[in-house]
Amino acid sequence: MSINIISETDDTIRVIASSVEEYMRKFYKPTRYHGRGIDYAAALLRSHERDFEKFGADVISHHDSITGKTVWLVAIDHSAQRAADRVSHTEK
Repeated sequence: MSINIISETDDTIRVIASSVEEYMRKFYKPTRYHGRGIDYAAALLRSHERDFEKFGADVISHHDSITGKTVWLVAIDHSAQRAADRVSHTEK
């Protein structure tokens, strides 16, 4: 399992991770994730997994992130498409 940071600014981090669970363990404040009980943590994980499946991305707000920054999990194919889009726009 691994997490790769693909971009970072003063207030946002974009990452690729091998699972939503791994991403949440790494970036979600423990007191706001597992600190609220096992049932809450399981429901929160399911919610983030559904969002990732539906949208190809998921976000942890800066309030809930251990980094103090908004953290986006993006699907590999989505980040590659965005990079390709940026290249095609600069070539025009």
